[in-house]
Amino acid sequence: MSFLIRTAAVVSATVLGAGALLAAPALAVPAEGPVYTTDPAAGAAGWLARQLVDGDHMQTDFGGTKYDDQGLTADVILALDSAKVGQDAAAAATGWLADNVRTYVGNGETESYAGALAKTILVADAQGEDPRNFGGVDLVVQLENLHSQTGRYSDVSEYGDYSNAITQSLAIIALNRTTDAAPQDAGASLRSLQCQDGGFALSYDVQPCVSDPDGTAHAIQALNPGESQEAALDYLEGIQQENGGFTAAATGGVPGAVNSNTTGLATAALLKGDRPDPAAAGMQYLTGLQVTVNGDDVGAIAYDGTGFDATTAPRATSQAILGLIGADLNTVDNTDAAAEAPVLEGTDPPTSSSSAPSSSSSAGSSTSPSSSSGSSTSSPSSSSAPVSSTSAPSTPSTSTPATTATTPATSTSESASVSADLGSVAQGGSVTVTVSGFLPGETARVELHSTPIVLGTFLIGADGAGSATVTIPDDAEAGQHEIWVIGETSGVVVTIPVTVEPSLAATGVSSGVTTLGIIGLVTLLLGGSLLLIARRRSVAAGHRHR
Repeated sequence: MSFLIRTAAVVSATVLGAGALLAAPALAVPAEGPVYTTDPAAGAAGWLARQLVDGDHMQTDFGGTKYDDQGLTADVILALDSAKVGQDAAAAATGWLADNVRTYVGNGETESYAGALAKTILVADAQGEDPRNFGGVDLVVQLENLHSQTGRYSDVSEYGDYSNAITQSLAIIALNRTTDAAPQDAGASLRSLQCQDGGFALSYDVQPCVSDPDGTAHAIQALNPGESQEAALDYLEGIQQENGGFTAAATGGVPGAVNSNTTGLATAALLKGDRPDPAAAGMQYLTGLQVTVNGDDVGAIAYDGTGFDATTAPRATSQAILGLIGADLNTVDNTDAAAEAPVLEGTDPPTSSSSAPSSSSSAGSSTSPSSSSGSSTSSPSSSSAPVSSTSAPSTPSTSTPATTATTPATSTSESASVSADLGSVAQGGSVTVTVSGFLPGETARVELHSTPIVLGTFLIGADGAGSATVTIPDDAEAGQHEIWVIGETSGVVVTIPVTVEPSLAATGVSSGVTTLGIIGLVTLLLGGSLLLIARRRSVAAGHRHR
């Protein structure tokens, strides 16, 4: 299965026909060189395949130290199978996972982890391997041994029982695929987590019942059609954001961020539950986070609208693919999948001779790798600074308000406008730009001219407006410049003058450092491999992005 509708088509979609979801990836094979694709899911999967360390496993980076990550490796394999590409890489990763399976699932005696076992069963079965003899381990029996009197599949571990709605759902799916059926009390145990609003709580034995989007999405995959599943689908529809995305659950009273991990899982669940309209909106959000500027990261899907982050993108991309495909974990496999890991056809980064794109450069109009095929959340490798903040519709800039530049701005669209909080900025300093009149949900690229330098990208809100704080390069030439904001789908271009002043570094005054990645760090802590004990706890918990 593959999602073939390009970004421009998704923006206007209201109902997705089954044919669009079941078609095979569109791959273009040149005489020499890589295989190219216009399919967002296949392009994302191709990027994932190229992230495998030594060609066979994923690692998590925390604090500058890299750790082998079996859970993320399993996610990548399932994503490749879902997208029906990258099977050379998937086979190598499956072999590595089999060689390291005990580290992930436990020894089966003093340590045994329900979520890891269930996910590994899915990988083995999807790859055509025997889950009853995977790396010498009978995964099915080891999982069945964790079945409790309540129907819950509970961890055995000196670190505690971290089984939850996600691990229970995966266990039901895994056993449905490899045995006659999961026990009925397993389903009853899962349904005991359903809250009054129709969603599912993540954790057992926690009151009051608070629904969790990730847990609910997994539960929908595990449930048979019926009132319980319909109520869960209604819950997901009810919490979907205006831009099509879904938020992670609140933590410590702090609302979760709209992100591609949760959106990918929720969108896949909505498609399984035959809810095409909200699924189309979820797909639109996901494709809006895809890197489409040619380079090493073309095809990757960012965690959120702050832009590409190498530490969070692999896990985000692997789960976003599930939503782009509408993957059903009950049936995903590698049947008829291509061996190659394709490259998404993207746009070339701006050069010194480039000019603003015209309205004809919208997504989906290209047939070659140098043409536009979507929107980007990542600046090219030569970018001097990332976007530091993105606002939701009508949300004020995070910068301290200042006088808007009074020099008139020019625009290629009568309805589009741009303003900046500063008319002049020092080298290495930051400036906040605010725009309106753009295409809702598209990605806007910020450039410094005359010699174009990409400063970053941000998402336009549902009201066609947005803002971002960007950093002027330290080596930008002092003098008069223009900031251009370009809609990568609509082709709208707005410009505003800005004066770059000499840096104050010589006087000992340092410029501020833009900081990104708080959400990425939280995700890493939840899903990554830290120390052996920390990674054990994460695996056992079956965390939402593990």
